[in-house]
Amino acid sequence: MIPLSKDLLQYISSLNQYSEHPLAEAVVKYGKENNVTLTRVSILQAVAGKGVIGTVGDLKVALGNSKLLEQLSISIDEKLLSQVTAEQEKEKQYLYSCGPKAVGYVTILMLSKRQV
Repeated sequence: MIPLSKDLLQYISSLNQYSEHPLAEAVVKYGKENNVTLTRVSILQAVAGKGVIGTVGDLKVALGNSKLLEQLSISIDEKLLSQVTAEQEKEKQYLYSCGPKAVGYVTILMLSKRQV
């Protein structure tokens, strides 16, 4: 597992701080455990079944599936898309963009209570 950069973790934790979704809560908890300062998000929009969009500082950030990024006309590099597709068999993937281009993805491992 590659650790998230502090900036990226701040962006996605900040986006998720307003959500009651269990995965969003887990992301925020992880951010707080890693001493990330949550930033106010303006123009926050949740898109059912796709993800979340918001402005963190001066940067428009989207976190969600490929359908969300396509809806927003955000370009997804073929190499990045193939990496995400390969990983999707194992875990839950969220693509993220900062501005008009997808720049990476985040993997969230979902464990059952028995595995914890």
